[in-house]
Amino acid sequence: MLKAISLSNVTNRRISIWNINDLIAWLKSNPPDLDSMFQVSRHLAILLLLASGRRIHDLTLLAISGSYFQDFGSWMVFWPKFGSKTDRSSYRQSGWKISENDDKSVDIIKWIRILISLSEERRHGAPDLDSPVHII
Repeated sequence: MLKAISLSNVTNRRISIWNINDLIAWLKSNPPDLDSMFQVSRHLAILLLLASGRRIHDLTLLAISGSYFQDFGSWMVFWPKFGSKTDRSSYRQSGWKISENDDKSVDIIKWIRILISLSEERRHGAPDLDSPVHII
C-alpha cells in the first residue's frame, strides 16, 4: 500500500545534460597550440568522439599505418584494430569515415594532418611506434 502511494506522487525530474554547442564554442574559441602534441591530440580526440559517438577506448584502436588508415584527400577512413568492447570473432567495428568541415577550427581532417606532422619525428625515432602508429 505504501509503495502504491509513493508511486502515485512520482515527479518527473529532468536530468541536466551538457550542451554540445557549449563544447563546440569552447573548441572554436580555444584553439590548441600547434606546437603542442598534447593540445592537438586532446582537440582531435574531442572532435573524433563528438563526430563518431564511439567510446573513448575506441580511440586507442585507431592507427595511421598499413591497412588501418586511408587518406582520400577531402575524406579519410580509419579501420579500427580488433579490441573494441563490441568486437568478437564474427563481428568487428566498422570503419570511421571522416569528411572535411568548412569550419577549420573543427575540421577533423585538418587536425589529423597536423597531428601526423607533429608526431612524425617521434614516430621515426622509435621503430616500435612505426607499425602500427596510434593516432591518439
